[in-house]
Amino acid sequence: MRDIPRSGIRRCEIHESGGDKDEVDLRAEQSRKGTFQFNAKGIAASDITTDQRVLERERAISIGKTSYLSGGMWKNKLPEGKTWYKTGGLPSGGGGFHGQVINPAEPKTLAALVKKGRLSGSTLTFNAAGLVSRVRSSYAATGVLDTNGYDGKTITVDSRFTGWGVKVSIKPPNPGTVSTKTSE
Repeated sequence: MRDIPRSGIRRCEIHESGGDKDEVDLRAEQSRKGTFQFNAKGIAASDITTDQRVLERERAISIGKTSYLSGGMWKNKLPEGKTWYKTGGLPSGGGGFHGQVINPAEPKTLAALVKKGRLSGSTLTFNAAGLVSRVRSSYAATGVLDTNGYDGKTITVDSRFTGWGVKVSIKPPNPGTVSTKTSE
């Protein structure tokens, strides 16, 4: 795969879950930090690290339609000596399932939000240049995730976007550390 330097953006997300109104303690469930690399069509590549309260740190590198996943739930599923799983999906890794439901880094999504967007329980903030700097959204988790541990809770995702236009170069991992097979 070629490494093509392009402009990009940095992103940071914090995910919290809370129960009913009597529950005061909101705790961070996961945080994700990373970089998007753009080309003329939109997002060309990403490099995202997810820290979760219940799993080990996970890193996902995606270039085009290929994703490389390391750590997290993949750590013990890879053959000996391999640290990356190559797949055709999961561009944000396993942590992406709990991510921001609004992705302003996708041009079509951003255009629709600006033109027709009606926010309810969400915040969309623009910087001085007119670019999205923050998205905060909440949704009821009941029936959304494959575990009932979140039923009755609200997931809030607060995303910050900085460094619009920074030079970004995202490369795939060393091929010697990559496997296309997992134990499951």
